[in-house]
Amino acid sequence: MSETPQQTQTARLGPTLVVAATWTGICALQYLWHGLDQSGMLRMGANLGDLSLSGQWPRLLTAGWLHSGALHLFASVTTLAWTRPLERQVGGAGFTVILAGSMLGGTLAQALLEPNSPAATASAGALGVLVAATWLQRSAEKPRRGGRLAWMSIWGLQLLALAMPGAGTVAPLGGGLCGLGLALLWPFVRARAQSVRFVAWTYALLVATAFEWLWSATRPWNF
Repeated sequence: MSETPQQTQTARLGPTLVVAATWTGICALQYLWHGLDQSGMLRMGANLGDLSLSGQWPRLLTAGWLHSGALHLFASVTTLAWTRPLERQVGGAGFTVILAGSMLGGTLAQALLEPNSPAATASAGALGVLVAATWLQRSAEKPRRGGRLAWMSIWGLQLLALAMPGAGTVAPLGGGLCGLGLALLWPFVRARAQSVRFVAWTYALLVATAFEWLWSATRPWNF
């Protein structure tokens, strides 16, 4: 059965596209304002356990939207594009919840286990949705376009991201574990669509509030 125009528009305007555009925009602003070094990342809202767990809790929300460089951004956006079937499987709200849970879990793990290492933890979300997509679509009858080689390349990109300075190592691993946990829980919560949407929208509002609070305090627009 062919898609209706409304379904096509929804697919085009889904969270994967919104997240990818937001990641790219924030990375560009960071580069223009402060550069991609550790100082610039911290002013934009990167995670640092000594700060995040000592009053600046919005960093736990904002760090997942930051990248340490162009290659880091490329790895995250490419992963989102490849895991778009996950969005169609679990819905936009479900995808957002998996991404958010992976971001938060990975960022919190980074803050607790590497409190002295500034990190832009977008890889936590990217690896989380990649793990969730791999698990939930493991029995899909139709193979993904590009086959196993392309799928392995996406995994290779995420493993490469683990070695990128400023991306953190604990956060992606923590995000991957959270993604797997949420994928395992999904069969039990997918019927509660209204609750899933509520969680997704609450997360979006919290992130917007966190950026507003942090950026008004650090004023990243001042050169």
